Order: sequence, then C-alpha cells, then structure tokens
Amino acid sequence: DAADLNTIGTAFALHPLVLEDILNNNQRQKVDAYDHYLYVVLHRYEITNAPLDLVQDQISLIIGSDYLLSFQEHPSAVFEPVRERLRTDRGNLRSAPVDVLAYSLLDAVVDSYFAVVEQLDEHAEDLQVEILGRPGPAVLESIHRFRRCVSQLRRNLYPLRELLASLNREHAHFFGPDIQFYLRDVYDHAVRIIDLVETYREVCSDLMDLYLSSISNRMNEIMKVL
Repeated sequence: DAADLNTIGTAFALHPLVLEDILNNNQRQKVDAYDHYLYVVLHRYEITNAPLDLVQDQISLIIGSDYLLSFQEHPSAVFEPVRERLRTDRGNLRSAPVDVLAYSLLDAVVDSYFAVVEQLDEHAEDLQVEILGRPGPAVLESIHRFRRCVSQLRRNLYPLRELLASLNREHAHFFGPDIQFYLRDVYDHAVRIIDLVETYREVCSDLMDLYLSSISNRMNEIMKVL
C-alpha cells in the first residue's frame, strides 16, 4: 500500500528512492547506504509443481541504529523462526541490539535457499526416473523448466554473495564485532549454496544427455522391429 509506505517513510525519514525501490518488486539483491540506515534488498524463492517454476518474493530491510523495518511482498514462513524467538524471548532477542535482529533475518533468508536446493535435488531424481521410463515431449519440457529454474537461481545468488561481502566490508560499522563473525558465517552459507547450484548446471546437461540417449535407444529398437 503506497499510502501506508509513505506514512512509514515520513515517520522514519526514508529517502524517496528507497520507498520507490520497496514498491518496485523487480530490484536486484543489493545494499545501499544512507546517512543513518542501510537499505537491503533480498529475494526469497519457492519452487512450484505442475508446472515446475521458481517463484521470487522480494524482501526489503531498513537497518537503522535503533530500529529495523522489514517489508515482504507476500506472507511467508521464512521469518517464523525469528518471530518464535521474539515471542518466547529465546536468546534475549527482544532486548538485543538491532544488529542481532538484522543478522537473524539475513540468516533466515539465506538458510531458506537450502530448502530450494533440496527441492531441486528431488526434481532431478524424479526426472531421471521419468527419462529411464518412457520419455516423451512432456519430459523434455520438464528438463527445460528445470534448467531455467537452476539458471535463474544461479543468476540471483551472485548478487547475494556480493551483498553479504559488502556488509562485512563497507558497512561493518552497522554491526558489532560479535555479529560480524556471524555475518561471515552467513556469507559462507551463501558460497556453499552457490557451489551446490553450480553442480545442478552439470545435472541439467547430464539429464539432457540421458534423455537423448534413451530416445536413441528406443529408436534403435523400433528400427530393429521394422
């Protein structure tokens, strides 16, 4: 809601470009520094079935010295573990500085990528079973959709890695020394996810080779019969 967003922007003296970027849900994952706060854009992903597709959801964070604002495009459970910690005050999160909450939200988003990677692995196994069965045009379409999901995810992970590196380098003064250590751990998780997604690029090629080989074998059997 643009009117509500403008009210929040006025109350917290947010730059008009920040409000515009929050409303525009096609932003690249990035971090912008302003006088008294950081503006961080993150992406959350879900994989849908029938047809296979990668759905993107933009998350915006405003990290100030004594406040944090979060904006989600759609409701999701990605921050539910953080909300539960706030409800129960586990780890004294309620009384902790803002940088602890900011780290918790960043960590929750990055960890959600592991679930997406697991789904990709399950889809790869299902496709292999279909290819070894009786592959047809529908299987070929599924392989192309799988490749498109992997490419889209890979393309958006590299900006995330640069974002996290920037938080550790240029914007370290927004985070305490202890939290900087944890931020480096989040960065390591992002690098690990990138490595996993890179392996699925090879899986895409292997699935296509397996499909072509299976089609060729079936054709040879038909020709023998003829």
